[in-house]
Amino acid sequence: MTKSTQPRTHLGALLAMITASFAAQQGCTDDGETTAGGCVAPEVSCDGTCVDTTNNADHCGACNSACGAGEECVNSQCHCPVGTTLCSGACVSTDTDISNCGFCDVQCAEFEVCVAGDCQCPEGMATCSSGCADVTSDKLNCGQCNFSCMAAQSCVDSECICPDGKELCFSECVDTTSDSNYCGDCQTKCQAGEHCNSSTCESISDCGDVSMDQYEENDTCANAATLPEAAEGAPTAVTVSDATLHHTDQTLDTDWYAILATEGSHVCVPFTGQCYFYFDIAFTPPDVAAYETYQMCIVPETCGATEICTTSGDWDAQAGRYELSVEWEGTCGSDDNAQLYVKIARDGGEESCEQYSLEYQMSYSDEGCP
Repeated sequence: MTKSTQPRTHLGALLAMITASFAAQQGCTDDGETTAGGCVAPEVSCDGTCVDTTNNADHCGACNSACGAGEECVNSQCHCPVGTTLCSGACVSTDTDISNCGFCDVQCAEFEVCVAGDCQCPEGMATCSSGCADVTSDKLNCGQCNFSCMAAQSCVDSECICPDGKELCFSECVDTTSDSNYCGDCQTKCQAGEHCNSSTCESISDCGDVSMDQYEENDTCANAATLPEAAEGAPTAVTVSDATLHHTDQTLDTDWYAILATEGSHVCVPFTGQCYFYFDIAFTPPDVAAYETYQMCIVPETCGATEICTTSGDWDAQAGRYELSVEWEGTCGSDDNAQLYVKIARDGGEESCEQYSLEYQMSYSDEGCP
């Protein structure tokens, strides 16, 4: 009997099918690893990875040909999504993009928004010549476009107003209860020798029932009123703002104060020199316009010592006050505190019921030491 070869034929076909299936499994798919068999069309190998360059945004049309930000790869070409436009390498909506409003590189102004490709002021703001403005609070467009408030005024609820307690007199916001140029109203100016007190012009020498300040009688250095000490390194200066040159007999007053400037702690070599300690004091007179009639002096250590007094060069016109400073050297390990006396006086004129202020502090710096 002849042997049949049919089973052998079936086994060969089966082996061929298994081999073909295994080869197919080893082929590339999108973003798969490249094998010895290469990538499966339409994929190509880019940097060792199989990619379809017809729709891959990093390899669009060719390897390493990347699309711009927001672009898509369609049929091997980069395109912006529907509804967007390529502007400066990025896909943007020219309907809403304030940097590309309507067209590429059309920039909307400050505060404007892009609506349907048109730069507009947002809801609640008016379109004025200076741009978008909130007419309820904009000093240059208060209540309506191009209506400007005065320099000292603010725009509140579409109205130009002066700060609390002041009213507009011509182009100034003033306190008519105390302003000698506008006393009680915008038309009344006090005469020479008068000041405005409670909206009424009064003689400067007539202080009425205004009491003396708490520091009287401090008319001489020996009777100097003691003020808080000036501690070196204190975070803020000491301020005294309740003193006047009002005297019991309504004559021109002179005030004296005693201030102890106290040294802080230092890391230094014992018994070596320390430089420099500084005492700075500022005096704001009650009548800035007549500042030249006022004077401040410092007397170091003891009454009767040489006075160090202000001159016109010590006047700070911007701050409206006199500024004076003294310095001294110390010794490490010793007491470098300084007892100082300060005199406030007026050269000519009459007494004043209005308060003046002092501001002082002590500091230390080793810059410029020999």
